[in-house]
Amino acid sequence: MRFLKDSSSYIYDLIVVFLLSLFSVLFILISPFNETPLRIIFALLLIFFIPGYAFISAMFPKEGELSEIERFTLSVGFSIVIMVFDGFIISVTSWKFRPNSITLSLTLVTSVLLLIAYLNRRRFKEDERYYVTIRKIKAYLGFGEAEISKEIPAVLDDEDSAPRFRVKNKRSMVPKKKAAAKPSEDPSIQITKVLTIALVLSIIIAFSMFAYAKINREKEQFTALYILGPGGKAENYQLNVTLGEPAVYTVGIENYELEDVNYTLQVKLDDVVLSTTHISVADGQKVLKNITYVPKQLKSGRSRLQFNLFKDDDQRTVYRSVHLWIEHVYSITDIKKNIEKFALDTVPVLINGNMEAGNGWEFDISHPGVTANYSSGTGWDGTRSLNIVSTMDGSSPSYFETYHGISQTVKSQGNGSVILSLYMNDNFDRNVTAEAETQFKQILINGHLLWEDGIGGMEGWQRIEIPVSLVTGDNTLSIGLMQKGDARVVPVTIAIDDVKLKPVSELSDYVGTDGTIETIPPVSSVTAPGYVTTEQFELRWSGTDTGSGIRFFDIEYSKDQDTWEPLLNATERTSTLFNGKNGTTYYFRSTAYDRAGNKELPKSTYDASVRVHVGGSAMDLDITPNPTKGYTRLTLTSSVPLLDLRCMVTPEGFKQEVTTVAMTSTDGITWTGNYLATLGGIHNVEISAMDVTNNTVSLLETIYVDLDLSSMTVQVEPGTLSKGTVYVMVKTAEALDKEPTIHIRDRNNTRLLYKAPELENDVYTFEAEVNTSLAEGIARVDITAYTVGSEKLTAGTTFIIDRTAPEITSIFPADGDTISGGTVAITADIRERTTSVDLNSVQLKVNGQDVTGDAIVSSNSIVCNARDLSSGTYAVELYLQDEAGNSASHSWTFNVN
Repeated sequence: MRFLKDSSSYIYDLIVVFLLSLFSVLFILISPFNETPLRIIFALLLIFFIPGYAFISAMFPKEGELSEIERFTLSVGFSIVIMVFDGFIISVTSWKFRPNSITLSLTLVTSVLLLIAYLNRRRFKEDERYYVTIRKIKAYLGFGEAEISKEIPAVLDDEDSAPRFRVKNKRSMVPKKKAAAKPSEDPSIQITKVLTIALVLSIIIAFSMFAYAKINREKEQFTALYILGPGGKAENYQLNVTLGEPAVYTVGIENYELEDVNYTLQVKLDDVVLSTTHISVADGQKVLKNITYVPKQLKSGRSRLQFNLFKDDDQRTVYRSVHLWIEHVYSITDIKKNIEKFALDTVPVLINGNMEAGNGWEFDISHPGVTANYSSGTGWDGTRSLNIVSTMDGSSPSYFETYHGISQTVKSQGNGSVILSLYMNDNFDRNVTAEAETQFKQILINGHLLWEDGIGGMEGWQRIEIPVSLVTGDNTLSIGLMQKGDARVVPVTIAIDDVKLKPVSELSDYVGTDGTIETIPPVSSVTAPGYVTTEQFELRWSGTDTGSGIRFFDIEYSKDQDTWEPLLNATERTSTLFNGKNGTTYYFRSTAYDRAGNKELPKSTYDASVRVHVGGSAMDLDITPNPTKGYTRLTLTSSVPLLDLRCMVTPEGFKQEVTTVAMTSTDGITWTGNYLATLGGIHNVEISAMDVTNNTVSLLETIYVDLDLSSMTVQVEPGTLSKGTVYVMVKTAEALDKEPTIHIRDRNNTRLLYKAPELENDVYTFEAEVNTSLAEGIARVDITAYTVGSEKLTAGTTFIIDRTAPEITSIFPADGDTISGGTVAITADIRERTTSVDLNSVQLKVNGQDVTGDAIVSSNSIVCNARDLSSGTYAVELYLQDEAGNSASHSWTFNVN
């Protein structure tokens, strides 16, 4: 029976062989398939069966021309012959006898032979074509009898005409009654003899050619240079490197030059030579050299790590070269921890970095369709900016990348790193995928790409902070627009503003991995009762920020909503007392600033209004905490007893979600109740009551619900001390069942005694005394509290106990030194092991005169250039403190001759 009973079954074996040849390529050449045991199986099939079967199928397309055993045997033999002939031919070509070349060439030969076989079989009728059946496969394996041949007719016996059949396995299916006349020799036997002779001759010729090629082949002369990753394989290279962390690369050199060679291995990063090593390699040997690269300067973006090999004494011509593209990555923590390693002492100042003047920047524009100009009102803060305007619409004018931008020469007094800070914006108003972006905002230093962002993301203003490595002398800072070559470009304007260099120590803690700082402004609002019965009342405010968090607020008030007066500026407080006048309505608004420097957008209206009404009953509602993330306690205080009270809370926008809060009181003056907020946003509180004089009074208030607030926060002041009082402030975002419990322990787990907390403005404040019996180091504060809903809250923080004074070392000039007159650099190193030096406490005196203002003071050194010193003796006094108040001083003298 056939595999499939249709007219196309005669090609099924050809398809299978073709697929086997393709799988051979896959499992022999392509990773990771070539690392499996199947590689050996498919290699054997490709060498010993596949091409021979295709050849025999092309030569014998008819059914019955060969038995199955003959067809299989000849397939194996001719596969060997074809492989030898093919290997001999490609060995004299430029491809040579390699796994890639022999595999692909045998696959190509097999494909051609299978096509010929297909065309030959089509020339015969369907019942004459050779095809593969299950019975034939069983015959291969010895599990069944062969099929009766359709090609050889039955021969009748001379005497009784009993039928006699010849079968493919040469066994008689019907026994003969008696001997018959000897028939002529079977044609299939003749064919077998011819093929056997041809096969033997082909093998002899093939092996003769192979021996000839082996004897007469000229050896190649070459050197192999390569890079290996972990495990000795050409993969998994360390492509991301960070400051101060070593990256190891294994470079292999193999010598096939037919002689011993002296090599020179040069390692370069971009255009800077890192190291040069001389290596001698004997002929036929290989050397593996581990190269360690440790980034010692801040770099940003991609760099080319190149390994150049020079041969013998020729140090000008690179003989072999390989390279890797590596990415320099860094974290804010790494930079600030290693600041002494790469920070530039003197930060250069850019000319016209705020773009308010018309000088300082050179324009580098390479096409008339692009211009650069200063424009008022287009800066990130509404001031001037420098704009690069491209009006090109269509195909870019070049097949290569084109750059249009501005540049400025930056003069540096040494090698080191600074932080480049600037704002950039583009007016492209459509989202484009990264693959479709053809125009890019770029920042370069000395031609090296530092930062790039495609135009098409609708980012708005981007605040960029990236590290920049400067070299001594002139450096070129470039900012602008890059357009891909032979690509579609559209009109776009890039605005650049507030470009400046600053010390590495001022790098923002909120820089993202893309070199930008979040620019989402915070949101805040003032809350106050709608009316009051006293001229002095309390204002409260709060804010939220999705990034760095709120830093401080500006609070303003107005009587007419037109003229606004400042109430508090840059305050970290969240409440204050306001003194008003009877019969006046006051309007309040807040402006928040976050820690990344973003300012809340201007408001078109007020946050809250208060009507002052003195006389009659009045109610005051305390909401603790507010903002909240869940439970909050409502405490209502009335100026007169209330007979009945009703409290309703409605989430803004959810009028159907009205909650009646059960308020209880023992004296009719103070009423309390708990409210659980399950929805974020503004919740409006409405209280109505009847006082003892049967007057109906009401009160409106607001609860701000932020489900993302921390349930409990802890702050310790001061964060560092040697001894004295430490204050622990606990603030919760949910109403507590009772005051929190606190545990304060020093480094040795010794507990500190504390006073009962005081509650003010939703903050519990604990006091504890630090004395000399406590261990120096980090002390731990742990807080536990329970909400009115019995939910457990925990939080913790630390502070530092430091009683070790800083050290003053390495003074210059040394005590008693005599030096020449003129300008003298008076220097000293400062070492603080636990905390940091209080820079404001540093005081330097020369001959009793305070010269601190002329000195450069850092956390680890002080430098003062004393000019025009005349001959004589000079007395120097240096005094300083650390953040814990521990002081150190040093006095010395030197002579000027």
